[in-house]
Amino acid sequence: PEIHAPHELSPAEVEEYGAPLSFVGAGYYNRQAFFRGLTDYRFRIWGNGWPDNSPLAPHIQRNGARIDTETCVRIFNASAVNLNLHSSTCHEGVAPDGDFVNPRTFEIAACGAFQLVDRRGLMDGLFEPGELETFGDLAELREKIELFLNDGEARRDVATRGRARVLAEHSYRARMTELLASMVAAFPHMAERQDQRLEKRREILANPEDHPGLDELLDSLPRDRWYGIDDVWKASLRKEGPLSRADRIFMALGTVELNLEKVPE
Repeated sequence: PEIHAPHELSPAEVEEYGAPLSFVGAGYYNRQAFFRGLTDYRFRIWGNGWPDNSPLAPHIQRNGARIDTETCVRIFNASAVNLNLHSSTCHEGVAPDGDFVNPRTFEIAACGAFQLVDRRGLMDGLFEPGELETFGDLAELREKIELFLNDGEARRDVATRGRARVLAEHSYRARMTELLASMVAAFPHMAERQDQRLEKRREILANPEDHPGLDELLDSLPRDRWYGIDDVWKASLRKEGPLSRADRIFMALGTVELNLEKVPE
């Protein structure tokens, strides 16, 4: 949510990135076929893989260049309706048996932006009615485009509910929590071993006098990221004055690690 989030855009940014109808993504077969039914709209298409000799060519932005994440966020925020059609290489529109839900569904919602997304088999387990608006074919899509282009309040209401759902249940943190819970359930011995390591760590940190130099060494390391043995012993090398017992231990471990990397498999 720190990256995909609502943004206040300047009038110039709205002019550059916005449109009544926008799509961000690659030019898969079904998208090329389906979007031909939308060329009467002021419709902007962003992304690569789009042919420059099709009826869609006037709608392609930046000559079909790949779009970075920062620009995607601006587009989502600037557009009245963000179109989200899952890719398919064997259908000419909505895949009737499509099940998975793509990341863009969550990214647009996290931006507090409005989207129209094709129905997916797994969608009902992720969002409640009123948190997303879906379509099943071109006729339904066009009907909803007309409806929501003319009702900004309805767009905002749906987008607000969708964002609340994503922040509550569909962040990367939430997914990693689910993944780790599944791993713990499948491999309980790994969780037990990790608990033992954490308990040992707490014990060491609670008794720094038993480990001369460790607290000073830890204070010299960055607090905002993970670090490995090589980071620790390099921090020891940068120290001025005599090395502590903790410094010498980690430098020895670093030397062992470097030598192990040279051992052929």
